[in-house]
Amino acid sequence: MIPRTPVAPQTLSGPAGAAGAAHADAPALSDAHFRFSYRETREQVSALARQ
Repeated sequence: MIPRTPVAPQTLSGPAGAAGAAHADAPALSDAHFRFSYRETREQVSALARQ
């Protein structure tokens, strides 16, 4: 059995926000047709949250 390493609970916004702040123009999400940077992803999520 593989030993488990305890990890503190956190939301996805914590690590994603830190990565986005450090690498705003790096690819965050992509598929065969689209690629979004961390900055673009943050802008889209913020716009949706305001609706």
